[in-house]
Amino acid sequence: MPAALQKVADRKVGRPLKILIPLIQGELQRGNDAGQEHYRRAGEMLIEAKEQVAYGSWGRWLSKNFDLSHRQASYYMRWAREHNRGGDAKVYHSLREFSGHTERDRETYAHGVDDGTGDGG
Repeated sequence: MPAALQKVADRKVGRPLKILIPLIQGELQRGNDAGQEHYRRAGEMLIEAKEQVAYGSWGRWLSKNFDLSHRQASYYMRWAREHNRGGDAKVYHSLREFSGHTERDRETYAHGVDDGTGDGG
């Protein structure tokens, strides 16, 4: 057995993937309907699922089970980690703000405004 698969096989599993997939799908749908708390909870479950997916298979596994990009999954997972850090974690009002995209950013790039940084924005 390849080392990566052996590592996955040796791991203690909280909830198996066949249980996590519909739970994550449900949280993502509720997130689409209701907002950030569901995305954060989906992020927590994605973290749990990633621990069970063989090394190098994460992107394929995401594509197979969700209409979700690797980048978006990473945002949800990061959102969950930041939230669970507690205490001094910055409070974000939206996933867009958390990912660093703000209304001002959109306006700046949409109008081609040069902010003087030399990076085109």
